[in-house]
Amino acid sequence: MVVLVQQAAHHLSEHVTWRGLVEFGAVFTLIWIAWLNGSLYHDLHGREDARGRTVLLVQILALVPLGAFIPEAGGSDGFAFSVSAAVLFAVLALVWRLAGRGTAAEYRRSSLVFVFQ
Repeated sequence: MVVLVQQAAHHLSEHVTWRGLVEFGAVFTLIWIAWLNGSLYHDLHGREDARGRTVLLVQILALVPLGAFIPEAGGSDGFAFSVSAAVLFAVLALVWRLAGRGTAAEYRRSSLVFVFQ
């Protein structure tokens, strides 16, 4: 996550304009949401087993293409960046959906609300 924020900040340092600031804000917000989801999932459902490590690895692998398109997220690679972000959030939704299946029946509905919002 630090590398992704650094790339966005580096792009902002080269484009110190209102548009550059808005682009940085949008990219930073997406990165922050992904970090928050990943760390919240790990705090609530993370385990030190193969499943927990695989979930973390899948989340990291979903971040790699996102990081590749950050420098031109507001320009020529905007579509690729948005597709990468959509894939990342689909992975996060799937992870939360699978975590919700293993909870008690009284918590499943709130888990589904979180996934589909």
